[in-house]
Amino acid sequence: MKPIPSTWFDGEVRDKVTTERQSGIIQAYLKGYIGVEDTAMIAALAVRHPAISTGDLSQDVSQFWRFLVHIVSEWPSEHAKILNLLDHFRKIPSTKHSEAERMYWGEAYVAIVGDFELELYIPVFWDILQEYLGCKFSSLNL
Repeated sequence: MKPIPSTWFDGEVRDKVTTERQSGIIQAYLKGYIGVEDTAMIAALAVRHPAISTGDLSQDVSQFWRFLVHIVSEWPSEHAKILNLLDHFRKIPSTKHSEAERMYWGEAYVAIVGDFELELYIPVFWDILQEYLGCKFSSLNL
């Protein structure tokens, strides 16, 4: 299996498909530097944090899903790892804000983002993938 070149990830960041943080996390996971459980936790936090500036969590989550769809569509060798990651998003504990996080990020951030569980947004991934591929997964029970 040929690994995804770093230049591909750089292009995704440059084209604003993803953020540097999200790209780095997924690169580290796909190269085997971090495990799927840690990747799921870190990615959930990385998706949540850009909402500080955008104020739009659903847009940030959709951006992350589009990034994963690009990987799935352009790098078939990574399908199993991405599906495994999606499965682990369902298993991570709720990412409710800790007291330390509230103090660090401030109440304004907490008000924008709220308590966030990435697994609730997984159907959006499938919607984006269907749109990208131009088909419907009507037989899947998602």
